[in-house]
Amino acid sequence: MTDSNTPYLGPDNTYQTARRDRLGDIILDYLSDDKLEPRQVYEEILSEGINVHGLTHTIMLRNLDIIEMAQTIGRVIRMNKDDAADIANGKIPAGAVGLYRKSTGYVTVPVFKNYGAKTIKRLQHIVNTIFVEGLPATSVVA
Repeated sequence: MTDSNTPYLGPDNTYQTARRDRLGDIILDYLSDDKLEPRQVYEEILSEGINVHGLTHTIMLRNLDIIEMAQTIGRVIRMNKDDAADIANGKIPAGAVGLYRKSTGYVTVPVFKNYGAKTIKRLQHIVNTIFVEGLPATSVVA
């Protein structure tokens, strides 16, 4: 333990990885509970790199940093792990989206008058950069 009561993270970050995996399992259990409506996950959890395979929708209520926004989009459009396994094993043909358990991911930006305009502009820029131009999303911290 360090002076701040946090475990020492050795070169392999074993503790951090296990902690992230446990949190991911908790979120997945929460999202899988049919008794909970609406199914919401705080956007900053999405941008921290936690895999939530069943996540199908996110609502951008504010303009995020470029990297956070790109990561949030990635969480929503990520393929279901069972679909990926079935494609690898030849059970589902690659590209047969109608057979996927999770065929789509939605990113919604509420718009009212000028509210949401900057978020939409940044979202479109990120989508164009990553998916049209094939470039990584980058952000400069001053």
